[in-house]
Amino acid sequence: MHVEQTCDTTYFLHYHVDVYRKAIDALGTWLERRREQARVTREALADWAGLNHRQKLVVKQSLDDPTTAWHAASHATTQGVTHQTALTDLKGLVVAGLLVQQRDGRGYVFLPVPDLARRVADGPDADPRQAPLFE
Repeated sequence: MHVEQTCDTTYFLHYHVDVYRKAIDALGTWLERRREQARVTREALADWAGLNHRQKLVVKQSLDDPTTAWHAASHATTQGVTHQTALTDLKGLVVAGLLVQQRDGRGYVFLPVPDLARRVADGPDADPRQAPLFE
């Protein structure tokens, strides 16, 4: 309204520059927070020597999106491994206490445990390679 009455766009430009500056600052803060989360996750997963790179990827993605449901078939396809290898990966994460396994029709679905971030940060209780995969 001020611009319409006085034909002076200075206020209008200052306002929008301020909005853009705040948005850029918020983006920078968000990116820094995400970078720090990635560093913490990377360091925490380094302690999990019993997990292979595919399993660590599942954990990282589960930390990013705790609602992710994992199936052996899709894991096998995305990772380029056999169905049995994918199932072994996911069951290994169940043994490690990072995923829970539930029946889904004739197969299984694997979901992140509710306190996944804390469990990853606490480190492994035992090497999942030493535990039985199929009970």
